[in-house]
Amino acid sequence: MSEDMPMDLKALGDIESPEVVREALRRFRRRALRNGIWFLVAALLIGSWVVIGRSRVTLEERIQRALGVAPGAVYTVGNVTATLVRVADLGDVPDLGHRVGIHVLVVAQPRESAGSDTYTLVFQHEAGTLSVGTSTRLNARAFDHWIQIVVPADAKVPVDVYRECSGQACVPRQSTSIGRFTIDLRALGVPENIWR
Repeated sequence: MSEDMPMDLKALGDIESPEVVREALRRFRRRALRNGIWFLVAALLIGSWVVIGRSRVTLEERIQRALGVAPGAVYTVGNVTATLVRVADLGDVPDLGHRVGIHVLVVAQPRESAGSDTYTLVFQHEAGTLSVGTSTRLNARAFDHWIQIVVPADAKVPVDVYRECSGQACVPRQSTSIGRFTIDLRALGVPENIWR
């Protein structure tokens, strides 16, 4: 049993009840306000995370949706054939310049001693190498390249083609330059409002 004696209910009547009620009500309101604010902040964070996650657009989607043209130019370097599928206007970025999206489909002819080759395109521009993009292997010989680049003033974009051999025939793994081609947007008839 507890040593504390039960409180006499008649003694509670002697306490000034409005002060006790007022203090209890004040504490209740503070807690309710604090908990309500925390709940609102949590709901906003979760809601914004869901909205941002659903609205994230990939580079491929941006290039497909943007104003652009489909030149269809074909370039051959070694055993690789690259087709310029789409050139699209991705807009201006402060301090970087005008961005252009380029979609290139690469198809490689099989090599005799090849293991599992992967082909990479490295786009060049005035400020050096710009490799903002994605690459998807479609099958054993075809690769989809989606690139975002700032086009030089002369509208010529040099592209280096690299082969990375990673099969048993290539130990250790090695990357080799197999050549270069140049995409001349002006000669292909791509409107200047897309690339400038």
